[in-house]
Amino acid sequence: MRKLIIYIMATIIVSILGETASTYAVEPDAVQSLRSSSHVINTPSQNSIIQMSWRPPDNTTEIRGYYTLFSNDQFYTFSDVNTLNIPLIDALESVSTNYGEVDDMSIYFHIAATSTEDEIGETSSFGPIRIDTKAPTNPVLITDPNSTSRIVTLILGATNAIEMYLSNTAHGVGGQWEPMVSPKIWELTEGQGLKTIYVQFRDRADNRTKAMSTLNLDTIPPSVSISSQSQQETNQTEITIDILFSEPVENFIASDIFVNNCQIDRLDGADDQYSLIINPSGAGEFSVQIPENKANDVAGNGNESSETLIRIFDAVAPQISIASSTPNYTRDPAISVTVSFSEQIQSFTTQNIETVNVLEITSFSQAGNDYAMT
Repeated sequence: MRKLIIYIMATIIVSILGETASTYAVEPDAVQSLRSSSHVINTPSQNSIIQMSWRPPDNTTEIRGYYTLFSNDQFYTFSDVNTLNIPLIDALESVSTNYGEVDDMSIYFHIAATSTEDEIGETSSFGPIRIDTKAPTNPVLITDPNSTSRIVTLILGATNAIEMYLSNTAHGVGGQWEPMVSPKIWELTEGQGLKTIYVQFRDRADNRTKAMSTLNLDTIPPSVSISSQSQQETNQTEITIDILFSEPVENFIASDIFVNNCQIDRLDGADDQYSLIINPSGAGEFSVQIPENKANDVAGNGNESSETLIRIFDAVAPQISIASSTPNYTRDPAISVTVSFSEQIQSFTTQNIETVNVLEITSFSQAGNDYAMT
């Protein structure tokens, strides 16, 4: 009877102890206050090391440690199988490896507490944690190499960039960040000559890259002058006219030239100097003139108009008559002679007169087309 009582009591004690052990084998809840001290969720950052922290679950203090994992997988659940090779940590924080140079990589942090009875608790996840340490690539700033206006059009772009910073001064100086847009209307600084445009691009993590472009600003049209060595009145049938631009021009051809009462034989030359050969069409006044916008400089400015070159073509020789009031036979040693031309002439002097048996010409005067001499 005594042995039976002892056996029953032992059975009751074992049953109570087993029930007590079962009562304390609690599965931990999710960790509390899971956060990152290094990153803002779903916000790109140049920081390549992730720092996480948390508080223990609220439902139990019997925590043996925590299983943690930094992963590219958004969804993950710790189990008895996949934790075999994951070491437990007993701290309330975890630091990732250095991810180095990556381009907007998304990382997720997973954590689960485990009890002293090896009960794995609920898995908590945090993310995405975005790491971006690469600057935007393929920066582009394109504009025409020459401009006749301070207002120019820019072609801009960079892979993964969301903002740009334009300046006429230097990279990141004298401008402001603005959303990416292309094409972009841009105003250059005042003054002629070479202009440099600077641009920076940045992504959401503030990684930056830059580009620059240089162009020539020329708003001054080329002027042009025309001249000729021929006399104002000429009998030349082939006349050379010199054409001089204030700067090299292009697209200048013979048909651009306005001529009156003459024909163009040929036009030679290049850059800023040209030679025009013309042939008068008939007697009288002929003229040559270069209208505006017939040639352009390298920037595209059309030329200003030239003055009009005027000459007179006269291929008919003047008629001459000689008369004298002195009789054919005379004893007077001073003989008066009048030479008359049919039109006005130039450079007629006593040296142009041939005489026979004349001692000297003592007087010589002009009145219009008449020349009197003694």
